[in-house]
Amino acid sequence: MPHGSKSLALVLGAGPMTAVLDPRLRAHLLIQTDPGAAFAVRDYLERVPGVTDASSTTGAFDAVVQVAVPDELGLQRVLVASRNAPGLSRLCLCRCPLR
Repeated sequence: MPHGSKSLALVLGAGPMTAVLDPRLRAHLLIQTDPGAAFAVRDYLERVPGVTDASSTTGAFDAVVQVAVPDELGLQRVLVASRNAPGLSRLCLCRCPLR
């Protein structure tokens, strides 16, 4: 990327469109929920600012959430909001390498 330029990534989720300027931090959240709460938790997480995608899964985890934020503070905000999801039983953070 040339010096002084900014990249603009438009991130689409189920909620309103979010613009993230040069997202430096990317992560995946592996989510386990209380029985019967998987879809409600996924829907809740889709509305958290910084979440770019939330998908239901089968197997050990009930949902996988993709996150793109500009900095560590943004990631911490996503984690705090995610941990407040009603029906969430476990959250595992997987950080992606910086680009």
